[in-house]
Amino acid sequence: MRKRNVLLLLALSFAMLAGVLTGCGKANENSGKTADGKTVLEFWTFTGIHGDFYLKMAEKWNAANPDKQIQVNVNVMPYDDMHNKLQIALNSGKGTPDFVDIEQGKFANFTQGTPALMDLSDVARPYTESGNIVKSRLDLYSKNGALYGLPTHVGATVAFYNTELLSAAGIDYKAIVTWDDFKEAGREYNGKTGKYLGTADTSALWTENLLMAELGGEYTDENGNVTVNSPEMLEAMTILKDLFDAKAIGTVPGGNPDREEAFGAFNSGEFVCAIMPLWHMSRYTSYMPDLKGKIAIAVAPRWKKAGKFL
Repeated sequence: MRKRNVLLLLALSFAMLAGVLTGCGKANENSGKTADGKTVLEFWTFTGIHGDFYLKMAEKWNAANPDKQIQVNVNVMPYDDMHNKLQIALNSGKGTPDFVDIEQGKFANFTQGTPALMDLSDVARPYTESGNIVKSRLDLYSKNGALYGLPTHVGATVAFYNTELLSAAGIDYKAIVTWDDFKEAGREYNGKTGKYLGTADTSALWTENLLMAELGGEYTDENGNVTVNSPEMLEAMTILKDLFDAKAIGTVPGGNPDREEAFGAFNSGEFVCAIMPLWHMSRYTSYMPDLKGKIAIAVAPRWKKAGKFL
C-alpha cells in the first residue's frame, strides 16, 4: 500500500519512473486524467533543463506505451522556494507533487523522522542488483535500509576549459595536470590578459569538495562531528589561497559557476575554466551558446605528494 503523499526523486530511467507512478495510482489532488485519458503527473524542479528533459522522456514513454499515456506538468521554481514549498506540503499533507527534483544537499532535510517519501527499494532492485550502480551514490538517498531517491548520475568532477582563450594566450590546457600547473598557468594567463583562469567560489563548495576527495578528507569525523580544522581541510584551503594570491582564480559573479551571473561572465570571457561536475555540460549548451565549439573537457587538476598523484 502507498501513502497518499509520496514523492519520487529523479529516476534512473524514465521508463522505470513512469511505471512506478502509473502502477501506484493517484498521488495528490492535482493528479488525474486528461480528456484524452492520459495520466497526469505533477513534477517540481528548480532547474528548467530538468523539466525539459522529462518532457522529452514523456514523449518517448508515450510512443513506446500507447496503453499507458502520461502527461507531465512541469513546475519550475527558484531553488529555495521549491524546497521550502515542498517541506510545507509534506508537513501539511496537502499539495505535494507526484515526483520532485530534490537537490542532493537538501535531501537529508526530507528524511528526518519518518520520511513522507516513497520507499523505492523494490522498484530499484533490478538496477541495484545489476552491479552497474554506484552504491555510495544511492546511500545519499537512503535511510534505515530504505531507498527514497533515485539519482540520475554520479557527477564526476572535471575541468571545462575555453580553448580559444587559452590558445590566444599561448597556454595548452593539456599541460595542466597538477594544482601547481593550474596555478602557474593561471598566473601566466592573468599576467597576459588581466583575467582569470578559474573561479574562487563563495556560494558553493565544488572545488573544495574535489580537493577534500583528493586529499582523503571528510567534512565530518566518524561520529558525525564537523571537522573544519582537519589537516585535509587546512591543506585544501591553503591550495585555494595560493591560487587566489597568484591570481589564477578570482571571485566569480554569483558565487560559483552554476549561477546566471556566472554564465554571463563565462560568455564574455572573464573566466576560462570551470571545475564542476559533469552535469555542468548542460549549462554550456543551454545558457552559454556563444561558447559552442570552444570548450574542452579534461581531467581536473590533481594533488601531488611524494611523487604520486592523489
